[in-house]
Amino acid sequence: MTFEDHYSGHADAYARHRPRYPDALFAWLASVIPGRALAWDAGTGNGQVAVALTEHVDRVVATDASGDQLARAEAHERVEYRNEPADRVSLPSGSVDLITAGAAAHWFELEGFYREVRRVGKRGAVVALFSYGSRDIAAAVAGPIVHRFQEEVLDGFWPERMSTCATVTPPFRFRSRLVESLPPSPGARRRSTVRRGPAPASSTWRPCVRNAGTATS
Repeated sequence: MTFEDHYSGHADAYARHRPRYPDALFAWLASVIPGRALAWDAGTGNGQVAVALTEHVDRVVATDASGDQLARAEAHERVEYRNEPADRVSLPSGSVDLITAGAAAHWFELEGFYREVRRVGKRGAVVALFSYGSRDIAAAVAGPIVHRFQEEVLDGFWPERMSTCATVTPPFRFRSRLVESLPPSPGARRRSTVRRGPAPASSTWRPCVRNAGTATS
């Protein structure tokens, strides 16, 4: 299948080094969904979000357009990986309680993905798009150097969809659910509150895309 692919060539390194999200994010999502039978994690990559969701739902179907990413995904008895793009999935209609996309929605054909969300979501299902932004280095000397390298030296090298991720909120076609803030992960400082949905609170990564809402009424 054809898609904008920047990760398959180094899927092994991506699986080893991709930052994780605090469990408070998934616990909050579990508290607002209509049931806990099935979650769909779209753009799962190495399965990081999918495996975390198993602490809160009975079963997870995790999809990704990259077979190389899925080949290195973390195995779990309650996670089923499928090599499918986010806008064309094989899930039955009206079957899913929770739809997630962690650091992935900016790569999707969003309108097609939203059509699938509406199709597969149960009544009252929740869709959550979340991510992390640039690194936040506490050290007074290292922090500015890292930020300059990322924001100035590398400027122009980022793919367009990634370069706008931290500044442009994608259109969100669902009724938003708001949450004031989430507890930080262990040992982390609170970085910011959530504007339009859940996002990880951490001193290491800043939130990027923040949307959560009811997929079907």
